[in-house]
Order: sequence, then structure tokens, then C-alpha cells
Amino acid sequence: MIPAAIAAVFRDCVGTDDKDEHHGYQLQQFIRSGDIDNFKDSLKYPEFRAVINMKNHLGCTPLRIAAAEGQLECVRYLLDLGALVDSPDVKLQTPLLVAMKNFHFDCAELLLERGASPNGDPHHITTPIYIMTMEGSFRGMKLLLEHGADTYESHNHILPMMSLHVPVCPVQVALTYKRYNCLRLLLSYGAETNYFHFYSHIEEQKHMMLYDICISKSCVLVGFQLLYESGTNIYIRPKESKQVWEMEERPHIQSYLKYITENPRSLKSSCRLSLMHQYGRSLLSQLDKMDIPTVLKTYLSLADIPDS
Repeated sequence: MIPAAIAAVFRDCVGTDDKDEHHGYQLQQFIRSGDIDNFKDSLKYPEFRAVINMKNHLGCTPLRIAAAEGQLECVRYLLDLGALVDSPDVKLQTPLLVAMKNFHFDCAELLLERGASPNGDPHHITTPIYIMTMEGSFRGMKLLLEHGADTYESHNHILPMMSLHVPVCPVQVALTYKRYNCLRLLLSYGAETNYFHFYSHIEEQKHMMLYDICISKSCVLVGFQLLYESGTNIYIRPKESKQVWEMEERPHIQSYLKYITENPRSLKSSCRLSLMHQYGRSLLSQLDKMDIPTVLKTYLSLADIPDS
């Protein structure tokens, strides 16, 4: 499936007419140089409008180039003329993905409003939300999540075909890179709190607990707190996982884990968890509509748990 998808992209890069290729090249140069006047003037002519979806040797359409360069006016103009919003390059990067990678959030927002998939190309191993989590970009993540980005293991169906054993899970990335503000946002949008699937030929290694990743990556206390307060089941543990009494090198973590394993969840915490389950990823948007005190909104959005 992947070789066929890439081959299809390369086939799209082959020009059918020298004049079309020349017009396409000119259009792309206007975008790269920021020459907005000549860019708009050229698109008054049908021969230039005919190549708005033509790809260069790297599979980049004018829209893909404009998104990467952060040329918002060009992006809007091309979309108004009917440019394909999700046309990928030879690396299967969509215009939205490159806009997010380069932190051009104004272009990314416009692309999303015009129908761009928040999860990128389905044949690409990674997703925009994965990249934004890794970069620790709260703004980028929030923009994607507000437009329906997947909080689970997007595109992991590709991994077995590529013989890779690397998880594509935004929550796992947040824990690994210690992006606790990103972790909070993902959990507020209903991200999985217990397992992520890990593709391996060994049956026992196909699932791992996020809680164990929190331990293995030496996360600080807030990581454990956010997972627990979002409903992580701390009692389902692999046999080889560290037990509470084995964490003597981290007494504050040991003390917290000991407390939550020996005491029932508080009523306040249970109510928050119930609302998180009821509203799922719409919780934050619903909170804005609720006529409740700010301190309660802070609590329900997990903002009461400090980052350090």
C-alpha cells in the first residue's frame, strides 16, 4: 500500500507539457519570493490557473509551497481558485503538515477551515498532532484538536508494513519529551490513559502501559498526577513493572503512588472523571458555555495540577 501511494505521488510529478511546466515553475517562484502582485496577476490568465495543482520534482504543489513559506495571502488565493487542500508531496507531507512544522499557524488555521485533514495523509507514518506534541507547541496542538485531530495512535496501521516498532502515540510522546502542558491538553480532549499499542512480533510486547512509560522515562510528579486524575488504572501492571516500594530513589513519587493505591479516589476527583468521560473531547468547549465559577472550570480542565 505504501509503495503504491508513493509511486502515485511520483507519477503526479511528471509534467505533460513543457509550457505547463514553465507556468508552474513561474508560479512557484512568485510564491517563494513573496512576489504577491505578480502571483495574483499571473493567475488572471487561464494557462496559470490550469497549473495550480501541478507538482514539481519533489511533488510540491503551489499550495504546499505557500503553506511551507507561510504565505497566507497566497494560500487563501489558491484555495479560492480550487487548489487541492490535501495534495501530498513525495514524502507524503500535506500542506497542513508543513505549515504546522514551520509554525505558520495562520496558514494552518485557514487550511483546516477549508477542509484539510487534521491528521495529515493517511499513508504518512506521523501526524501533525504528533509533531506539535514533540515540539511542545500548545498553540499548534490546540488548533489541531479543535478541528478534530486524532488523540490516539494515528496511522499506526503503517508500522507493521515498514517493520518498525515505534509507537505513534501523542500521549506517549508527551511523556517521553516531558511536555506536561501538552499531556494535559491531550487528556482534556479524551486521549487514551491506559494503553498504547506497540507493534512487535512478540505478543507480550504489543501493549504497554502509559503509566509504566511514565516510570521508565523518569517523569516528574505532574505526569503521574495527570494520568491518575484522567482515569489511568494503576492496578493493571505488567509483572516486570516497578512496584511502589521499589522506587526508593524517588521518594516523592513513591509517596504519591503509595497514597493513591492505599486510599479511594476522592469524591471531587471522581466527579471530574465522570464529566471527562461524559463529555469526552468536547469537555473544554462545553466548559466555556457553562455558567460556573472560574475555579471550577480550572479544576475540570486539569489546570489545578501545576507543571512542576
